[in-house]
Amino acid sequence: MLEGFLSNSIYIAVQEDGLMNPKVVNLLWIADWMVHYSWREGKNSDCFSIPYIRELVDLLGSALLALGFLWFIRDSEDDAGD
Repeated sequence: MLEGFLSNSIYIAVQEDGLMNPKVVNLLWIADWMVHYSWREGKNSDCFSIPYIRELVDLLGSALLALGFLWFIRDSEDDAGD
């Protein structure tokens, strides 16, 4: 039992790391664009961009977490007959 649990935990950790790196890169790019846009418009970048960036982090994090679990479930169902 421990062997299956441990192998699944390692698989999920590697999968999560692979999904989070693109998330961080994309969020940094979007944040950079939003801050420069707010400066061009003469708005305070802290008040303007931080709430949107925080919501994007939550949205993308939840979406990538759901994709990771769906990927894991699909892979475990494919191996069910073995």
